[in-house]
Amino acid sequence: MYGSTGHLIGTMLAQRAGTEATHVPYCGGDPSITALLANEAPYVFDAVQTSRPLVLECACAAWR
Repeated sequence: MYGSTGHLIGTMLAQRAGTEATHVPYCGGDPSITALLANEAPYVFDAVQTSRPLVLECACAAWR
């Protein structure tokens, strides 16, 4: 969904970094996390509730 928190954060990061990023809309957090774990997406901006268990299991890394 365009205008979601993740989309806005990604856009803001790209602008501040002076780079371009392609927004790929997914129908919710689960499909985007699946794409991340399958190396179909290089990064995902997601809610902590969804991502935290994966970070704790070392399935993916958190950027701080």
